[in-house]
Amino acid sequence: MTILVFAEKTNSLIELCNGARQLGGRAEAVVIGELDPSFADKVWSIPQQADVMFEDYTETIAAIVEKVKPRLLLVEPTKRCKLVAGRLAAILGASVITDASELTSDGEAKHMVYGGAAVRKEKAVTAVSIITVGSGVFA
Repeated sequence: MTILVFAEKTNSLIELCNGARQLGGRAEAVVIGELDPSFADKVWSIPQQADVMFEDYTETIAAIVEKVKPRLLLVEPTKRCKLVAGRLAAILGASVITDASELTSDGEAKHMVYGGAAVRKEKAVTAVSIITVGSGVFA
């Protein structure tokens, strides 16, 4: 199973790649600009252009997702990455689960709801699940 990972910081990209392998998948990284992708099994590199907003790469990332057809797309939960995740979901007709605190290989995720008063277990039913995963989930 291929798992795509997308982040804007190298340390998060490393953690998400390691997490993809823990879930039993092949870690393929989508990288914009100069992040060090040497720890991924495969790299989809998008050259960073001057005067282009980070979110403007969404259509290119969507094309990569459509080509690769991963089961999961693990995303760093920064504001910009969450915005890209939402846009990707709209383009791809995919589900998004935000701020996962636990994750299984079949895409089932646990995350806090009601301001942290409860934990919800969810599983996306779309072909690809987009999941934002916080730091430390894949220890």
